[in-house]
Amino acid sequence: MEYVEDEDWWNYNINQISNRIESGWDLPPLIAENREGSLSVRDGNHRLGALQKLNKEKCYVIIWDDRSVGNILKVIEKKSNK
Repeated sequence: MEYVEDEDWWNYNINQISNRIESGWDLPPLIAENREGSLSVRDGNHRLGALQKLNKEKCYVIIWDDRSVGNILKVIEKKSNK
């Protein structure tokens, strides 16, 4: 993660969001930026942490790339071939 947050505060937020997800919360999509072939979460790090804690493997993500849609397609192909 690019921005450091107090671990206790991080865990508190993750637990709160995890509880909301388990209660059926329809969480908004994560927003990620394609940075030279790697996806960087720009909005939704707490939601991602909660999803990881709950061992969820899928969620909605909006991906953007300032250069081209082709770059987004390349990173999606790369991720789906793993």
